[in-house]
Amino acid sequence: MNPIYEQRKGHGIGYSEKNFIERFQEICKDHLTKGKAKAFSFIFYNFKDKNIRKILKDGSVFTKLDRLSGNDLTIFYFHFDSKKRINDFNYIFLGAFEVDFDLHNLPLFFQMKSDQINNLEIVEINQDNLNMAFQELYEIIENYIQRLKNKNVDTGNIKINKLIKMANNLMLNILMKSMIEKLVMFLKVA
Repeated sequence: MNPIYEQRKGHGIGYSEKNFIERFQEICKDHLTKGKAKAFSFIFYNFKDKNIRKILKDGSVFTKLDRLSGNDLTIFYFHFDSKKRINDFNYIFLGAFEVDFDLHNLPLFFQMKSDQINNLEIVEINQDNLNMAFQELYEIIENYIQRLKNKNVDTGNIKINKLIKMANNLMLNILMKSMIEKLVMFLKVA
């Protein structure tokens, strides 16, 4: 679990917003090289959904998801208190992956190989109840990790409400470049 903070106070786990944007590809490469991850995930959420925000701010939930992800999956999530910051980050990253911005709550999974994003998957969290939403998120991540270990990530074996697969690596490279360009423009404005 790797939180991305709006304003980072002191040191600890996670990244500042600016540091993360500037080093996104480098962070992913570093995690792959050092065996910290085989794949990556963003947990996007709608600021209006207080349950997902509560889940991600809960220390015991952080610990459970961190233990679950282990050295298989690096999970990034946004730890912002500002609706505008969350919406801006969602717009930048979801836009770069060409995902509809009108979202609910979802983890986005992907792998990186040779600076290319592969096997992009999105799963929508449907539960409104706090405990059930955590259980659903946990099971989604658990299923993805199991498929990753079985090398079945690109087969779509789990029940997915919304799945995006991009087969053309050239298109994925264009998306990555587009994301970086949007991030640079965002930093200039912010």
